[in-house]
Amino acid sequence: AAVKACIREIKKSITTIDWTEADLTLENCATTNFDLKITHQLESEWHKLKPKTKQLISDLRQLRTLFHYLLQYDCIAFWRLINNIQKMGVSSRTPSMWLTTPAADRLFKVAKERIYKIVDGSRPTRGNGNDSGYAVRGGKRPPNNANVRNPVKKLVPILEENPKWRLLHQVLSEI
Repeated sequence: AAVKACIREIKKSITTIDWTEADLTLENCATTNFDLKITHQLESEWHKLKPKTKQLISDLRQLRTLFHYLLQYDCIAFWRLINNIQKMGVSSRTPSMWLTTPAADRLFKVAKERIYKIVDGSRPTRGNGNDSGYAVRGGKRPPNNANVRNPVKKLVPILEENPKWRLLHQVLSEI
């Protein structure tokens, strides 16, 4: 969805190139050096382009690179990479448009879930004194026999395996 949004904006902002539907497909943008083709076509007019248009072309390059890194990097390295991209985008003079899309939010969420999840680690405990996890206010304590939930959450590591190793294992098992 982020690539489609970038393509749509590029179509609007660059009217000097005649785009065919075959040129601006998601598959074409992800598999070929689409951003380089656009850059070469606009080379004579590059200095006339608005910063937003140049940023859109850079965004396509970045998204295409992320497609490749998703297969090459492990889950932690990929998460670290996209977090750095997000931090750089926030401090940039012309922020990346794709970072503001719902698809980017989903990318960040799923990348984090490939590493760890935060689950509710509460179990009912007997409320005897102050060990229930709640502060005692005004001298009132929960009744000694009351079941009270401990509001502590747990971090559960997931650490998804590297996709290229999974594919290699699949190929070797077929042989």
